[in-house]
Amino acid sequence: MESQGPGNARPNNRWGMWAGYSQVFSPTFTMNLTSGVHIWHETSDNQSFGFDPTSTLGLPGYVKDNSPLFPMITVGSQSNLGPGGNNQQAVTNHGPVGTVSADFIKLAGKHTLSFGFMGVEQINSQHNYYQTNLKFNGGFTSGPDPINGSGFASGNGVAQMLLGVLDQANVGTVFNPLGLG
Repeated sequence: MESQGPGNARPNNRWGMWAGYSQVFSPTFTMNLTSGVHIWHETSDNQSFGFDPTSTLGLPGYVKDNSPLFPMITVGSQSNLGPGGNNQQAVTNHGPVGTVSADFIKLAGKHTLSFGFMGVEQINSQHNYYQTNLKFNGGFTSGPDPINGSGFASGNGVAQMLLGVLDQANVGTVFNPLGLG
């Protein structure tokens, strides 16, 4: 399945199989057995998967290994570049989940006695790549003192991006040179 436009193809395959068996031993004693298995294979295929931010954008080499995706770039007072939030490349396997249960019901006069057991086994695995975030909010160009700035929205995110100075970035870890939120 191929994504069209700046989107994300999200196959969401689920398979399951269940079976049950009931036995009536007598009008006052019955048994129910059930068993099943379920697997849910969920993927998130980002359109930019395989992008090399090291050679194309000059980012450090470890970024390519941890985040082979076009980064989410925030430029103050401009439209964002890159994929939207929660658009990472991921594979999640929910399962297999296996269940088995047995229930017995016995009627004795005015009383009903039921007993049984249920067992569940669940295995989950997940492989995600971190989404790189680069933020040029204009903090560095906000005046003579970039820590305090000279007023609301006085910096220019585009100018700061052209200078190559980040306000904040993360690829699983956070780089925040000016200590800004």
